[in-house]
Amino acid sequence: MSGGPYATKGQTYVAEKCAPEGEYTFSIMDSYGDGLCCSFGEGSYVVVYGGINVANGGKFGGSETKTFGSCPDPTYAPTLAPSGAPFFGYGGLGGV
Repeated sequence: MSGGPYATKGQTYVAEKCAPEGEYTFSIMDSYGDGLCCSFGEGSYVVVYGGINVANGGKFGGSETKTFGSCPDPTYAPTLAPSGAPFFGYGGLGGV
């Protein structure tokens, strides 16, 4: 997901993306190299994932990166429990 340019002063921009469970990296870049706040106003950003604020800020240089979320644990197919009965299979030993 990418966006911009965001040039209108005082404007709130919202970008939404429905993302499945996983690990993600959010990167924000500022072409002037002074972040979103402080020198020319009080800008900021917020990243919400799963209803939780996972990244926020505004005071950075030319860029900032935040990693959040995690890869889900793999799911394994259940194995059959032993039945307790002995198994006498044919072993191919010529009539045994």
